[in-house]
Amino acid sequence: MVFRYVGDSIINAHIFSGDVVFVRLQPEVENGQIAVVRVGNEYTLKRVYSHEDYVELRPENPVHKAIILRGHQK
Repeated sequence: MVFRYVGDSIINAHIFSGDVVFVRLQPEVENGQIAVVRVGNEYTLKRVYSHEDYVELRPENPVHKAIILRGHQK
């Protein structure tokens, strides 16, 4: 899949608004990998960290807060 990234939440990973992002579909993401993740009806590009009871979608820009997904949100 190919996405055109829009935003600034991952700029410290040198991915900028307007960049084309190539995505390999896979069933799981390893801790610390950058992934396109669907949250509700939207997609976000973040670093993924799996914890015991939640998943953290961490931006690569300190201006933005992490997205925490628990239980039914995962």
